[in-house]
Amino acid sequence: MSDNILEKYTRILKTYFTRRNLNSWDSEDLTQDVILKLLRMDRTVEDCEPAYLYTIARTMLIDKYRTDSRRLLSAHCSLEGQNLLQDESTEPEFQLQENQLNKIISARLLSMSLLQRQTFVENKFNGVRLQDIANRRKVTLSAIEKTMGKAANHIRKGIVESECA
Repeated sequence: MSDNILEKYTRILKTYFTRRNLNSWDSEDLTQDVILKLLRMDRTVEDCEPAYLYTIARTMLIDKYRTDSRRLLSAHCSLEGQNLLQDESTEPEFQLQENQLNKIISARLLSMSLLQRQTFVENKFNGVRLQDIANRRKVTLSAIEKTMGKAANHIRKGIVESECA
C-alpha cells in the first residue's frame, strides 16, 4: 500500500467524518477503524472503490451514533482544551474548605470506636463491599450495615456541626 494513496484516502475519510459534525478525535478514530476493517478483510485501500470506503465509513458512523445514544454521550459537555486544568480545586478558598473538611473527618474518625472506624475505612476508602467485610468477620450483613450506619452518622453529625458553628 503506497503512502500517497493511504494519505489521500485518510484525508478523504477524515473530511467525510468531520462534515458530519464529529470532532477531530472521533474523525481520526473512525478513519483508523475503517482502514483497520479493510485490513482485517485482507483488502487494501488501493483495492477498494471509493464508494465502498464511503459505505464502510457510513456504517461505522451509524454504529457510533447508536453507541453514543445508548450511552447518552450527547448529554455530556465537551471541555475546551485550554480549560482542562482549570477547576475549583486550584482556588485557595476551595483548598481551605477542603483542608477544614479533612480535619473534621479525621477528628470524627479518631473519635469513633475501633470497629466503626475499621468498617468505615475499609468500605469508603478501600472500596471493600459490606458483604465481604461481614464474611471476613463472620457476622451477618445487617450487623455490618448497622456499624457502618453508626459510623456514617457520626461523620455526618460532625460535618453538620461544623457548618452550623
